[in-house]
Amino acid sequence: MRSLSFRWRSETERDERDLVFLDDADKPVAYAGIRGWCSPDGEKEIPGIERDVKDKLGTLPIPGAMLFLASHGKDPAEGNFAWLGKRLRVAPAAMVTSSFETSPFGGKPCEFALVGFFAADCAKAVSR
Repeated sequence: MRSLSFRWRSETERDERDLVFLDDADKPVAYAGIRGWCSPDGEKEIPGIERDVKDKLGTLPIPGAMLFLASHGKDPAEGNFAWLGKRLRVAPAAMVTSSFETSPFGGKPCEFALVGFFAADCAKAVSR
């Protein structure tokens, strides 16, 4: 299915990647890895993220991107994104975030976020 605002068709779980974007000739034009990022300190997911960037996305001849699904308190959100970028050695300007407020947890505002960056922005740092 193609959305009206996106020019490529997408397909999940193809070519050993989570998401592939295809042109009209069914040729891959980009790949994406998708990960949840929800552990209390954020550290648990880092080895898998680095592995995906290095082994699945960072060596492709076409663009690869990492997408993260996260849920956290609204107040620490920007700090959480900065921590993730620093931990993965991705410049803040290279990260794209989009979020929306969800139901409060423990009386505090929470949000759900989608965070992404191109694997090439991280792959060289991960391979060091």
